[in-house]
Amino acid sequence: MSRYGFSGTPEDTRLLILYILRDCPGSITPQELQNAAMTDENADYFVYSEALADLADKGLIVLGEDGYTATQTARKHADATASELPASLRRKLSDELAPVYRRILRDSAITARTEQTGRGYHARLTLSGANETLADITLAAGSEEQAAALASAWKQRAESVYAALLKALLDD
Repeated sequence: MSRYGFSGTPEDTRLLILYILRDCPGSITPQELQNAAMTDENADYFVYSEALADLADKGLIVLGEDGYTATQTARKHADATASELPASLRRKLSDELAPVYRRILRDSAITARTEQTGRGYHARLTLSGANETLADITLAAGSEEQAAALASAWKQRAESVYAALLKALLDD
C-alpha cells in the first residue's frame, strides 16, 4: 500500500491513469505511464493492467504509435475527479512527470524525416517554438543512410545546431 493514502483499487487506479494523462502534452509511452502509475507501489501490476484495458475499451484513452493519450471526455472526467487522489500523491506525480512532459514537448517541437527525390535523398529538419517555426531546413544527402544519419543527429541536437547556425550567421 502507498504511503500517499491511495488504496490501489481498480477504480482508484483508473482515476490515477486518467490524472496522469490529463495534463500530458502529447503521447506518453506505455513504460512511462506504467512507471508513473506504479510509483511507490501505488498500483499492483495486474490491477493497473486491468484498469488500463478498461479505459481503452471504454474509449477514454487511446494507444497510438507514440503511446497513450486521453480523449477530451477522459480529460474532463480527470478534471472533475482529481481531488479524489491524495494531494501528496498529486505532488509526487507532478515531480516525477515533469521530465517526461518536458521530453514530450521537446519531441513535438523537433521533427526530422527523410525524403527520396528524383536526384537522391533529403533530410527535412524542423524546429518549432511557441506557435512558430524557428527553423525549417532541407539538406541534400548522398545516400538514404546519410539522410537518416542527418535526421537522427537533428533529433538529438537540434537546439545546439540551431544556436550554432544563428551564431555563424550573426557573428561579424
